[in-house]
Amino acid sequence: MNPDLEQWLQQKRLDTGLRDWAGDLLMALCEVDTSLGSDLDRLRANEQACFQTLTEAMTPFLGADSEARPLGVPRQIEDDPYFTKPYYAGPSADDVEAVYRGRFNWLLDPAPSANGDHWLLNAHVDTVPPHIPPQRINDHRIAGRGSADDKNGLVAMALVQRLLQEWQQSTGERPKWPVRYLVSIDEEMGGNGTLGAVTHLDLAQSHIVVAEPSSLLPYPANRGAVWFAASLSVT
Repeated sequence: MNPDLEQWLQQKRLDTGLRDWAGDLLMALCEVDTSLGSDLDRLRANEQACFQTLTEAMTPFLGADSEARPLGVPRQIEDDPYFTKPYYAGPSADDVEAVYRGRFNWLLDPAPSANGDHWLLNAHVDTVPPHIPPQRINDHRIAGRGSADDKNGLVAMALVQRLLQEWQQSTGERPKWPVRYLVSIDEEMGGNGTLGAVTHLDLAQSHIVVAEPSSLLPYPANRGAVWFAASLSVT
């Protein structure tokens, strides 16, 4: 890593303004109930509210040519071998079109006209039920549903874009590859959101980073590979 960039990033870790900005964004995202359930109208509205909140937070750090657009979940994914029946939808679970009508994933692309290799950062907006409203434990910690899995991943993406833009303003340096951001729905019940999103994307030159809690350890993986840790205490 560029030593100057590394030193700059270390200084940013101590920036209380940046910390508060990230904390406020995480609180705002976690306050919105995106836990999976049979109330599809709530899910639809609240997923889109989170997309809007994230986009508004990132907009000051995106260029004038940036693009934000929905990526739908086509009915045809029902025929994909990786499709998971959306049991959370209750009586509508067998009607894929009804479950995903008006719902979509969200792509934020700072460089839509750029071709070739690019980074694609991915995090999901849905959470497991029940919804637990967020609360600030202290200046460095927020608890509540989604604060770890995975709305913190959305905040991490926003931080990446903000830091890239601030570094460019300071030095004139741009990243070697463009960085794009994909927010998925329905990850907690099998990944139908991502499965639908990729039908709209050319991933041949994508280098994908999935933001999921991993004790700060990066893991290389392909779909179907799982790393996990478990502990058992018997009393």
